[in-house]
Amino acid sequence: MKQYTVLVTAILLSLCMPTAMAERDVLLETNPATAVVGTNDYLMQAVRPETADMIHQFAQQWSNARAAVALAESHRQSGELTKEDLAWLEITKEDKMKNHRHSYAALLENHLLGRVHFYERSHNWNGENENDNEYRYFTYPGAHNQGTDKYTNSYGFNVLRTMADTMSNSIYEVEQSGLVGADFVNEVETRMISIMEKTQSTVQNDELRYYVNQTVWFAMKQTIKERMNREPSTPVNKEVNLKSEIQK
Repeated sequence: MKQYTVLVTAILLSLCMPTAMAERDVLLETNPATAVVGTNDYLMQAVRPETADMIHQFAQQWSNARAAVALAESHRQSGELTKEDLAWLEITKEDKMKNHRHSYAALLENHLLGRVHFYERSHNWNGENENDNEYRYFTYPGAHNQGTDKYTNSYGFNVLRTMADTMSNSIYEVEQSGLVGADFVNEVETRMISIMEKTQSTVQNDELRYYVNQTVWFAMKQTIKERMNREPSTPVNKEVNLKSEIQK
């Protein structure tokens, strides 16, 4: 009976194999003009609800942390420093150190790139082609644009890496802004969602549209978790009203 079961399984696998082998992996291909397939009837949203929610959590926790640091600075000036204030100031000092990679912006960049390389390895995509003298990937203006450049990396890698780099540059700009509170949260959310929507505007492949969402969701979640482990309190559950705290 056991031998019969093994034989039947082997036959079924052999029947399925030609179909599986014939399936075209469009995300592995090099030229977006030929890799983009399907129609506009894709099912995956540009920004899934759980991704939008994670972006909001990330922005809110970062905003609360910035407010806590500002409050600690005001306490230092007034000579009313608490243990928690000292902890926040020490974290801020570490975040500003050269090559220190634990600020919100630096962690997000690290996790975005890490997720891109995860997909690169797990799908055997070609990325940062070591056979070329320099790293080359391209942003393309439309799904059916042929262009004149040589696309050396896999389509899936190009799309995710371009998005990750754009998000990283944008988030460092926000980090340097003087925005606080709801304005800061809105700025982070607007920037991240806009970049995702622009990325998805030329992606007609549901698998890749899902990876776009997963890359952002994972990077935000990991950043939140790592920061919560370093910070003296849990900012996501403890919003700081800087003006009211200073006036106490």
